[in-house]
Amino acid sequence: MKFAKYYVGLDAKIKNNHRIVLIDGNYKLDDSIYLFSNVKGNNLIPNSNKSLLKKEEDRYVQDNFNHEQNLILKENNKYTLIAGCSHRGITNIIETAEKIIGNNLDMTIAEFHLFNPVSVKSERFEFIELMSEKLSNKNMDFYTYHFTGIKPFNILKQRLKNQIKYLSTGQVIKI
Repeated sequence: MKFAKYYVGLDAKIKNNHRIVLIDGNYKLDDSIYLFSNVKGNNLIPNSNKSLLKKEEDRYVQDNFNHEQNLILKENNKYTLIAGCSHRGITNIIETAEKIIGNNLDMTIAEFHLFNPVSVKSERFEFIELMSEKLSNKNMDFYTYHFTGIKPFNILKQRLKNQIKYLSTGQVIKI
């Protein structure tokens, strides 16, 4: 197991707790749970990432989001990807997940990060169209929320139809 050199969002007071395991890269908990980060690929990276920085020593640089973790669950021979903000690009994350499991995913639950809350602007129509084209080639269901944005979601919905659904707080889905 490769341990992370840094941690993000963890209270420093509990960093050394024996129940906390810092990892870097892929981590297989068992045959049905995979955790991964360090997503490669630069296809369809959200433009809003340009305004998100991280501190390195005494300066701020653009965040590469290599620390962003994603989870794959396997149950009854079906694979579900659960991603967070998808700053590395949802198509890159899906591609990485499918390489890890050596199979196609059946469901993805993720924010697609197509809306920038700072500028209050969505990604360009062409960007969203290209993403919807790539996702439509996948035989899977998509659930998205939050900073995907309603306007981008509606563009995705035109092509993906019943393949994509918007999640709101309090909704429950069965995996």
